[in-house]
Amino acid sequence: MGMALLNADLSVTAAQSAGLYLEDTDVKKGERYAYRIAPARQPENLIIDTAYIVTSTDEAFILAKPQELAIVCADSSATLGWVTAYARSMYSAYVIERAVDGKNFKPVSALPVIPTSPDKNGFSYYQDSLPIMTTDILRIKGISPFGEYGPYSQTVEGMGASRLRSPCNGYHHCSG
Repeated sequence: MGMALLNADLSVTAAQSAGLYLEDTDVKKGERYAYRIAPARQPENLIIDTAYIVTSTDEAFILAKPQELAIVCADSSATLGWVTAYARSMYSAYVIERAVDGKNFKPVSALPVIPTSPDKNGFSYYQDSLPIMTTDILRIKGISPFGEYGPYSQTVEGMGASRLRSPCNGYHHCSG
């Protein structure tokens, strides 16, 4: 059930196939519409409440940019963090993109990133590799239920660094 709902969140086609998506194409500007959602048949021994929603084409729902994107670089890796606690009902997943040349962004993976529970400060994290001595620019955008993409976050820059080892067993200061 959880995977079916996740697929519906990421794809209008999947939501339509599951019977979880309806698009009313017979609406007029300036009018409000009320919809009632209920199961066609109540399952035996289970009461499911009827849901109601009121909406209008005049009430724009604007998707927010992912907030407070930050990067921490280490030994050929980067950890991205961004606030997801307040956007959990807005976004189901995220697309992380990288530009090696500073202009042409490409997704870091073929699949979207699905954040787990945010930490105590509301942040979720993603770890990726970064080429050593190359500056990459990263950004993210959210995917809302039914697969709509939100605006991009601000960009962050990161550079993978090689792990430095000193000849003195890893200590920074040596004595003769």
